[in-house]
Amino acid sequence: MMTLIQQLNRSLKWNAIEGILYKAILVLHQSYLFYYISSQLYGLSSLFFAMIYLMVELFNFGFDKSLAQLFSDYFEQPINAHKYLKPQVWFQIGLLGLIWVAIILGANQIESFLIHKFQIEPQTIFFWILISTTIFFESIRKTLRMLAQLCFLNRSAALLELGLISLYVLIFWSRVWSGSTVTLTEIYLPLLLQSVLGVTVLGHLVWQTLRPTLQPRPASVFDRINLNFGWKLILQTRLSNYCYQFSEAFFSSNLLVYFFSFKLGLAKVAPLKLANYFAIFLKALLEKTFGFSTLALFAQVKHTRHAQFTLFREGQGQLNLFLKILTIIFLSLGAYLLVYDLAPKFGLAWLFFGFTLINSFFIIYEQLFIIHRRLWLITSLNLLVILICWGLIKILGYQAADAYHQILFGLCLLIGLRLTSFNLLRQVMQRVFQQAT
Repeated sequence: MMTLIQQLNRSLKWNAIEGILYKAILVLHQSYLFYYISSQLYGLSSLFFAMIYLMVELFNFGFDKSLAQLFSDYFEQPINAHKYLKPQVWFQIGLLGLIWVAIILGANQIESFLIHKFQIEPQTIFFWILISTTIFFESIRKTLRMLAQLCFLNRSAALLELGLISLYVLIFWSRVWSGSTVTLTEIYLPLLLQSVLGVTVLGHLVWQTLRPTLQPRPASVFDRINLNFGWKLILQTRLSNYCYQFSEAFFSSNLLVYFFSFKLGLAKVAPLKLANYFAIFLKALLEKTFGFSTLALFAQVKHTRHAQFTLFREGQGQLNLFLKILTIIFLSLGAYLLVYDLAPKFGLAWLFFGFTLINSFFIIYEQLFIIHRRLWLITSLNLLVILICWGLIKILGYQAADAYHQILFGLCLLIGLRLTSFNLLRQVMQRVFQQAT
C-alpha cells in the first residue's frame, strides 16, 4: 500500500513524462509547420485551434471539475453513480450533439464573418463537419482524462497520449511529404482521428476500472455517507465551477489569440501563437505534473486537513522550484532581447509567453479550492482583475498610438494584476492551514 507521498511522486513522474514528451513533439511539429506554410494559413489554423479548445472548455459547464469534488460521493454507493452521474453524462453528450448541429447549421454565418474579417477562402461543408465533430470528441476526451487521473491511471493515460500525438504527427507529415497540399482540412483531419481513437481506448480503460464500483453491494459500516449529497449540491458545485471556468477564460491564451487576430491580423498573430506553443509546453507540463496529480490525491483525502497540508507543502515545494527556474529563464530571455535590440520585433511574443506561464502559479491552489468548493474566492479575484484591467485600459490604454502598443499595455497590466492575485491567494492559504501547522 503506497503512502500519500509515494502516490503523489508516482503521479508526478508519469504526468511529467507525458507532459515533457507530448508537448515536445507538439512544439517541434508546430515549429516546423510555422516555417513550412504561410503566416496567413498558420494564423488561420491557430484561430481554429483556439476556437475548438475554448469551446471545449466553456461548454463543459463545470462537469469535469465537479467530478473531482464529488468523486468519492458518486462511487461511495453504486446507486449514487446510477442516480446522479449517469444522467449528467447523457446530458453532456446531448449538449455536445446540439452544439455539433448548431455549428453545422450556422457554418455559412461563421464563414461569412471570417471572410469579411480576414479575407479567408470559403471552406467546404466537410470542413465544418470536421471542426464540429472534433469539438464533440475532444470534449468527451477531456472528461475521460479527468476520470483517468482520479482513477490513478497515470501510466496508461501517459502512454496512450504519447502514442496518439506521435500518430497525429506521423499521419500529417507523411501525407505532406507524399505530395498533399497543406490545407485546413489536412491539418484537422489527423486531429479528429487521434481524438476518436483516444476516446475509444481511454473510455475502455476508465470503464474497466470503474465497473466493479458500480456493481450492487450491501452497505457497510465503513461507508462514509454524505447526507448533503444530492442534486442541489451537484448543481451548486457545477455552477460554481462554471463561473470559475468562465472567469479563467478571460486569461486563456485561446481567447487572447482571438483578440490578437482581430487587432493585428492573422499573419502577425502567427509568431505570437508559435511563442504561445512554447509557453503552453511548459504550462501544460506543470499542469499535468502538479495539477492533475494533486487534484486526484486531494480528492481522496478531502476530509483530512493534515493530509492535505502534507500534500500541499510537498507539491507546492516542488512546483516552486520549477517556477524559480522558469522565471530566471524568462528574465534572461528578456535581457537578451534588450541587449541585442530585438525587443521591438519579439517583445510582444515574449510578454505573451510570460503571461501564459504566470497562470501556472495558481495550479496547486486551484486544485485545493476545487476540492473544498471554494472556487468563488478565485472567481471573485478574477472578476476583480478583469474589471480593473478593463477600466485602466479604457482610461489609459486607448491613448496608445496603435493596436500593437494597446496590446502591449494590456499584457503588462494583466501580468501585474495576476501576480498580485497570486500573492493574495498565498496569504489566504497560510490562514487556511494555520491549524495544520
